Amino acid sequence: MRIEVIDFGGKLPDRAHHNDAGADLFSREEILLYPGMTRRVPVGIGIKVPDGYMGVVYSKSGMSSKFGIIAANAPIDSGYRGEIHAILTNTNPEPAPYLIRVGDKVGQLVILPIIIPTFHREEWLDEKPRGADGFGSTGKS
Repeated sequence: MRIEVIDFGGKLPDRAHHNDAGADLFSREEILLYPGMTRRVPVGIGIKVPDGYMGVVYSKSGMSSKFGIIAANAPIDSGYRGEIHAILTNTNPEPAPYLIRVGDKVGQLVILPIIIPTFHREEWLDEKPRGADGFGSTGKS
């Protein structure tokens, strides 16, 4: 699948290996990310995702495991044409901030197929209701 990129002054997504699920995204700003802080990090591109697909920015495994920097996995809808941002949170308990420099890898772009349902109200008269008690309602595990 070819994905058209919209140029906002950033580097094209790049895969380290041809069969990697995610393509690296790169920061176009220098940002200090303090512990407990969440910031939107612009990556300098937009994408035109076909209907029936969505983009997601996932965490870089090294940033997560070594430094506690995780990405929110917010969907990039097929109709969105603005600049993509990696939404990063510093979960590291150490007081020092994490420095993101221009050009640093800040996430992995993954394109996923989706099902687009329609929603409607319907009464389920012939089924016994399960209830709405939620978490832990079926007893101890």
